[in-house]
Amino acid sequence: MGWFEMGSRLSNKLIQPKFMWRPKFEPNADRRRLGGYSQSPHNVDLLGLVKILKPKAIDRKHYPFARTKRTFTLLSQTDEWFVFEARTEEECDKFVDGLKLVVARLASMVIVGDEAIIREFFSPWCHAEDLDVAAKRIEQDDNCDSQGGTIIGSTFVSTNDQQRDALWGTAAWN
Repeated sequence: MGWFEMGSRLSNKLIQPKFMWRPKFEPNADRRRLGGYSQSPHNVDLLGLVKILKPKAIDRKHYPFARTKRTFTLLSQTDEWFVFEARTEEECDKFVDGLKLVVARLASMVIVGDEAIIREFFSPWCHAEDLDVAAKRIEQDDNCDSQGGTIIGSTFVSTNDQQRDALWGTAAWN
């Protein structure tokens, strides 16, 4: 199960947008906890993705049951490979193409300094003091669904100052 987390700006810290997931199966996990959500999800920064590929072949020693046509891999800037399997070949193709487009759009917006990046890839409630105001607005909103409406401010891992400054520049967050 995977999802995307919006980025956030907290004071002078930047939390990048991420692709997050929880494994359905872990070989060394306690059988009683399979499918449980006791551990934090895995994640990779969208700008930390180096390759998004559909493999032509799969190492059957490591992934004996993976279906090649439904499998895709991600390579991060830290040289970590992540292997995923979609429900169908069509879903896999759409996800791979879509993820490539999202990463390309995010990177191009960073390069050209497009201010719309904040609106598209970052939480509208980037400061902690704004979360209280946002929560009150959501409570008052009649359009919230029965499950509580919008999730605000949920991010897990931040980048360090050097990464932030290299990507966004120091003036943007001061």
